[in-house]
Amino acid sequence: MRPRPSLLAQVFLPVLLTGLAAPAPGGEQKPATAGAAAMASGIDPEILSLVDSLARGDDLERAQVAFSLRAMGPRIVPALIDRLPVIDAKGASWIVTLLIEYPGRNIDAALEQCLHHADARVRCSAATALDRRGKAPRGMAREVLQKGTSPERRMAVEHVASGSDAESLAALCRSLRDTDWLVRARARRSLLEKLEEVDARGEGAWLTDQLLDYHRSPLPGPRVDLIAVLGHRTGARVEEALMRVLDVPDGQERQAAVSALARHHRKELLPAFLRLAAMDPVASVRREAVRALQDHGAPEVILPLIERLRDADGGVREEAHGGLVRLSGVDHGLHYWSWVEWSKELPGSSDDEAISP
Repeated sequence: MRPRPSLLAQVFLPVLLTGLAAPAPGGEQKPATAGAAAMASGIDPEILSLVDSLARGDDLERAQVAFSLRAMGPRIVPALIDRLPVIDAKGASWIVTLLIEYPGRNIDAALEQCLHHADARVRCSAATALDRRGKAPRGMAREVLQKGTSPERRMAVEHVASGSDAESLAALCRSLRDTDWLVRARARRSLLEKLEEVDARGEGAWLTDQLLDYHRSPLPGPRVDLIAVLGHRTGARVEEALMRVLDVPDGQERQAAVSALARHHRKELLPAFLRLAAMDPVASVRREAVRALQDHGAPEVILPLIERLRDADGGVREEAHGGLVRLSGVDHGLHYWSWVEWSKELPGSSDDEAISP
């Protein structure tokens, strides 16, 4: 004979079970959707919760979460793909960065979907990730590089810089006139790294044409970085373009042009360097011109360098002194008249040619 339940069990057990199943006050019963969905799909709910943390906190906190996820290895991939379509833009960018490390068609498909994301940063991150996997079109990044916001262009230039095709090179040339100095600096570094490869392909003349076109273009950004890259090109047209810059109002552009022309090591440029070293109103331009004179090393620069020891700018005087020591092998310090006396003993010099008190 089966024992009958006690009165306590008959009365209170149903009430207890009903209370556990009752909805929370003020609303309907809500299942633990994240955990239930994760369990149903085979995704570790703890990893899923950590991925969701990429949508919270400042950049440092998100970076710490990303570091923790990276340490878990490939088992984070299902959770990353699951959350990629719904997380915020910053979180999506972090997920894309984490997905780069793992192979798989499902990851490629997820990254390709991000190319249509509403946020340009996510699109650029996805394009960069796909490029590293050998699957990305650079057209979108080039478009962002031309029309995006400053942070978006900084990401886009990284992606475009990974290409050596004509469209990417042209986009990098244009970026040398970007209003954001970080974009300009990255484009400059990338182009300088590619010059040898471009010349080996027989495209050096084409690249020079691109640089000269953007040099003349009324783009809003400065020309300093573009002038620096032009200095690594040769030819009469390049030299003429740089010589014209020596007379522009902007001192930074004049300084960049002097530095670029100094790479050509042509004696015909000495009169321009002598004029700027003595007369330019900007001290940094005079310093660059003095440096160009000493790099040339011709005997006729000795007396002009001695004269620069009387320049109002200490940097110009130091530069002239360094050049004199290097070219003469002697050191009279910054003492102008000691160098004057020394110059009178130079081979072939006369009292008329030497500097007179």
